[in-house]
Amino acid sequence: VSIEVLVNDSDGFADIQEVSYTFKNETRNFFLERNISLTAAIYKSNLSLGSSFLAGEYTINLFAKDREVSIEANQSFEYEGILRTELNRTSFQMSLHSGEASEQVLQIYNWGNVLVDTEISAEDLYTETEIIEKNALEVFDEVWLPLGNPIFLNSNIAPQNAKELQFRLRVPQTASSGKYKGMITITSMESKDVE
Repeated sequence: VSIEVLVNDSDGFADIQEVSYTFKNETRNFFLERNISLTAAIYKSNLSLGSSFLAGEYTINLFAKDREVSIEANQSFEYEGILRTELNRTSFQMSLHSGEASEQVLQIYNWGNVLVDTEISAEDLYTETEIIEKNALEVFDEVWLPLGNPIFLNSNIAPQNAKELQFRLRVPQTASSGKYKGMITITSMESKDVE
């Protein structure tokens, strides 16, 4: 983040000794960018907000000093949320017979700066002639939940962390042999919970 401050000094900006800021217990100096007049100048610095900073309101403390006077000011700014998630894989296969069940585990990574929840939905599995209803697909959230309707998971995945998503397919006894295809949709959204 680029920061610019306008420093006015009635006896001229040439005697300014320090222009700095403090943010999260770290102090950095500004550098003279350009003079506006004999008594005013623009100073510039950069503020780095890494992946560990959650979205929210922050305050930066500004400080300027010449040979005679020093002044302090505070400025607040809003760091907007970045929602960015990634799955460790985008597909999986299971080889099952009727009446059998199998589990698969995916990991969802949160590369953004907000807490993330997930919503999971599914479609029926199908061949050219047969269907296995989406209720046969389940996701684990303390108990196995069928994906007949979308399931909301209060995941609260913290930035720079991952969470496992467990899926299970229970093939009905009545299912015919064949190669079935289908889709599971995983939607990430900003969590409303506060960490």
